[in-house]
Amino acid sequence: MSALEAQPPRSSAVGTIAGLLATMSIVLSSLGAGLGFILELEAHPVRTIPVAVVLAIVAGRMSDRHQALSRFAVFFAMAAWVVGMTLAVLPGMLARGSGLVVNVSSMGGRLGIDHEAAYCASKFAMCGWSEVMRLDLDGTGVQVKLILPGPIGTEIWDQPGNDPAQYDGPFTSATDAAAGIVAAMEGDGFEYYVPEVLEIGVSQKDVVVGKTGDVDSFLTGMAAMSASKG
Repeated sequence: MSALEAQPPRSSAVGTIAGLLATMSIVLSSLGAGLGFILELEAHPVRTIPVAVVLAIVAGRMSDRHQALSRFAVFFAMAAWVVGMTLAVLPGMLARGSGLVVNVSSMGGRLGIDHEAAYCASKFAMCGWSEVMRLDLDGTGVQVKLILPGPIGTEIWDQPGNDPAQYDGPFTSATDAAAGIVAAMEGDGFEYYVPEVLEIGVSQKDVVVGKTGDVDSFLTGMAAMSASKG
């Protein structure tokens, strides 16, 4: 029996997801475009139901005024990838009458981030897709969860040819982010922020609620922050 097989299901799931988060960022360094994965777990860490964790990343941090059309083509590919990966596992879940689809989006799916149009577009799309899935699958036994990670400390922040990120830390480790994803899988709700509170003491959900309550002020503040950093 391997060390991984000897671990309890929760620890195994955390380790697998953390490794996938880190690996995706490393692969992006060579691709310079985007990619997605669907991770099928034999069973939920706590409950005996099939689980599919869907992750997709678009690489590229660049002002819209300098964006190439090809970079936005990656966004459309990512949106199709997420839908396609989900539909590949959904029939089996529906046939069983049970299952869990965990879509890993981003805070960039609820907030616009300057110079990250393609990334945010793909993540906003994932949020909308997840919300409608939750409605359409109600009563089928197939659950849907949406994960909104904040800044995770992987190589995605240091991709070649990208504009400097406006955010420079602190970051959540891939392991802690994975633990948050697994904790969400164990919960009863739909939307989860990972982590709930950043190390600087800011609640991610409060930021999103504040933005929604006054979009103009949010955009003005974000533009001023961007201008201050040159």
